[in-house]
Amino acid sequence: MHIIRSALTATCAFLVATAFPATITWTNGAGTGVWNNAANWSSGTIPGVNDVALFDGSSGADCAMNVAVNVQGILVNAMYTGILTQQAGISVTVGTSGYIQHGATFQGGNADITLNAGNFTLTGGSFTTTSGALTIGGTRTISQTLFAQFGGTFNHNNGSLVVTPYCNVGPMLTWTLDVLPTTVFYDVVIKASHGWTRPQVATAPGDVVNASHDLRHIDGYLTGQFAVGNDLEVSANADGGTGLITVDGIGAQTYSVAAGSPRTCRVEVDKPSGSFIPTMGTTDFLVQAFSLVAGDFTAPSGD
Repeated sequence: MHIIRSALTATCAFLVATAFPATITWTNGAGTGVWNNAANWSSGTIPGVNDVALFDGSSGADCAMNVAVNVQGILVNAMYTGILTQQAGISVTVGTSGYIQHGATFQGGNADITLNAGNFTLTGGSFTTTSGALTIGGTRTISQTLFAQFGGTFNHNNGSLVVTPYCNVGPMLTWTLDVLPTTVFYDVVIKASHGWTRPQVATAPGDVVNASHDLRHIDGYLTGQFAVGNDLEVSANADGGTGLITVDGIGAQTYSVAAGSPRTCRVEVDKPSGSFIPTMGTTDFLVQAFSLVAGDFTAPSGD
């Protein structure tokens, strides 16, 4: 499923989405290797909220994001061979043209990276995310693939993937996460909210979104496949779903469910060792279906 459609689809989508914003190319003309120097960019201006920052091999020099970045999009082509670094404390905000990387290296810092109505695509190179939150959100009116890895290496850096798009249209939207078998996240937060018709969060056929640490289902309807290696949280606005969460960590894992009647999708406990137990105060565990394959499970204390 992850074949040549990858780069072509991502690149074509990017070209369509970026027909109007200005594209400003990294040249390192001043030789300083920092983002916040106008002479390092082809236009003589630092990319702003209406611009796409392009790394295309015009210069292979490293680029340090040394000031808060707020752009329409970031495109890293395979011809670029440098390292794009998010320095400590520097936030990165990307608009509707999204973040697309075909090569080179991105090294995240500790501040948030936010894709506001844009999508994340990795086809080559290495992407180490922030140790903070990589958030894919914003108001959306069509079904989209929010996160796609077709190649390259994704390193979670003990950070969070936060999926928090908002739907305000009538048709049911599907927001998809498309990953490789090698894609591993640390914390995963699903918070797909709506003002009209409930959206669903899916995974590409055969894919599993693997949270090696915690998985939090805060809002939205899950139709994809997920795995959690540590704790599972079901918050008050969780809408259930026809998907699957596999509890597969080693050692003790817990689940917590907010008061009221929140519901998550089907849950399967398949642990090589250890238990899956409720946190203190959890009296209900509402799921679409439940199965115990391996490991120990303790039911909640409620009726």
